[in-house]
Amino acid sequence: MITGITRIRGKNYYTNNCVKIGLIADVHYAPWDDIYEPGNVYWRDRKNGYLKARDFVSDMNSNFIPDVVFSLGDAVASNGGMTTEYFKTVKDEFDKSNCNVYYAMGNHDAESSAERDIFLSMTGREKAYYSFDKNDLHFIVLDSLLNNDDSFSGKNAYHYSTLEIAWLQNDLANNTLPTFVIGHCRINDNTECDNASTIRTMLGNDNNVVAYFCGHSHMISRYYNNDVDQYGIWASCVDLYPNTAYASVTYNKATGDLRVDGSGYQKSFLNGVEIT
Repeated sequence: MITGITRIRGKNYYTNNCVKIGLIADVHYAPWDDIYEPGNVYWRDRKNGYLKARDFVSDMNSNFIPDVVFSLGDAVASNGGMTTEYFKTVKDEFDKSNCNVYYAMGNHDAESSAERDIFLSMTGREKAYYSFDKNDLHFIVLDSLLNNDDSFSGKNAYHYSTLEIAWLQNDLANNTLPTFVIGHCRINDNTECDNASTIRTMLGNDNNVVAYFCGHSHMISRYYNNDVDQYGIWASCVDLYPNTAYASVTYNKATGDLRVDGSGYQKSFLNGVEIT
């Protein structure tokens, strides 16, 4: 049982020892109507994506009060050069967050090297892989759209570069804090990224890594292999507005307990076990 937390209306409010993380995946905003198809797990409501981002941020600010927020990639639906305009619309909503919002690079967030450069500029990054410390935790964000020389691999060419892998090895070696890793693709196998097993092995060999969170597949998932606790977050674009899928994560630094509270269709977990 997580200590120092009171359950109120399905949210966690910490009193001590806890760090809270807000996660939203695959908003896929684009200003067009989707054809409703029951059971479609790819997209059903993209035009309301900016409203879902707005509601997510509002709940974070008013209720959950996280220490940090992440977009797990694909904030927009790419469409022939309009990606940057769409991203600005969504980012304007994320910018209303009372805490810093960090971005993982998704395969729809840029269609070209030029758009990728604009994405990096808009998110204040030189690279789409980076790390930082917050409240005695270490956070790592990974980029799965790179050639080995760190150039853009293409919209759907998923690969972790040799430069990024070397950087990650050094980052892990020089860190002593509990660590959360953020990415766009699943790493439980190489289905979504051709060398994901390399990343998974590195994370599993590091005793500080608590969990890995991602989006991309649009499905809820939880895997534990190579000693890495991995969670796939349900895609926001699949929920019909006003439903909004996202996760409110609470980590107790004293006990090591990890709780994932889901909103919308996102499921909830306590230490890897699904809860209701």
